[in-house]
Amino acid sequence: MAFLELVNFIATELHKGFGPLWHHPSAGVREATIEYLSKRFDILDRQLGDQPYLTGETFTIADAYAYAILNWTKIHKIDMHRWPRLMAFLDRVAARPAVLRALAEEGLTQVRPAQSA
Repeated sequence: MAFLELVNFIATELHKGFGPLWHHPSAGVREATIEYLSKRFDILDRQLGDQPYLTGETFTIADAYAYAILNWTKIHKIDMHRWPRLMAFLDRVAARPAVLRALAEEGLTQVRPAQSA
């Protein structure tokens, strides 16, 4: 995926895709939403491949955006073990000094899907 296509994918397929989960969905809606998101996680996982970041060796706004959105998987208790490369990506981004500072300044702890229930 080209850079702008990737940012658009994160915005329209991932960010927007979590929408139903914020409104106390029924079990059926939750299941359908997670199935929808899982297909998008598959795409993002393929995009990442064996690269450290979504577009290669360089950290970009796409990585920051994906990190923020993928962390919602913990809030919504979505198990990410099916995507070990995405979990490693989240760990890699979480270890960046700027991310650690931002989390500390906001009074947040690191949120990682790998720790989902």
